[in-house]
Amino acid sequence: MDLYCTSQLSQIEGIKALVYGQAGIGKTSLIPTCESPIIISAEKGLESISNHQIPYFIVNSWADFMNALHYLYSNQGQFKTIVVDSLSQISSMLFNEQKRVCFTRSGAPDTLAAYRVVGEMMREVIDLWFRQYLAQYHIVAFAKLDKTEDDTQKIMYAPLFVGKATGLEAVHAFDLVGAMRQKHDKSRYIMTESDGMWQAKHRSPYDIGGEHEPHIQKLFNKIRGVQ
Repeated sequence: MDLYCTSQLSQIEGIKALVYGQAGIGKTSLIPTCESPIIISAEKGLESISNHQIPYFIVNSWADFMNALHYLYSNQGQFKTIVVDSLSQISSMLFNEQKRVCFTRSGAPDTLAAYRVVGEMMREVIDLWFRQYLAQYHIVAFAKLDKTEDDTQKIMYAPLFVGKATGLEAVHAFDLVGAMRQKHDKSRYIMTESDGMWQAKHRSPYDIGGEHEPHIQKLFNKIRGVQ
């Protein structure tokens, strides 16, 4: 059995981040601020960074997504950061595929079974692929914005996933959950501490604050205490 030290974590594992926000807020513009990125694109909205030379996969199915992960596992060292655009779209894609193959014993579509399969397969990707097979990469997964109301009609904002349980598990699994927001002067920032309405968090031994400029590598450096 191998023995490790917590101070070695930053050398062994990349940071796993989930960044969410409303459409048009500029999540895609974060990609060039990542260290040596490669994109897994399910949104097909990369025109805003067409002035950069960043390689990408186009995924139209769950099989495409898994093939991209297998490629990155087999070619470790070629890139530093995997950007998934977006995990919301990929979970929706998987759900639509499962609805076509999940049936009850009577032959009726089994939506509950489809939700369950989505949860299991998304959990495997995040816990097994992101955390183990692709541990050395930084991973930045984008998500769409989900707006809900609780029993007291309080508005809550969180990353959007198919299935409530899937969303809750995904949030807990990432080192950083950042909400991309915009101030009155139109300047954008990444929020990493919850204000009770917006879901956000970070795992860092340092006091990094709760608002950050929209630059992924600078944010990761803060998390690791790199000046």
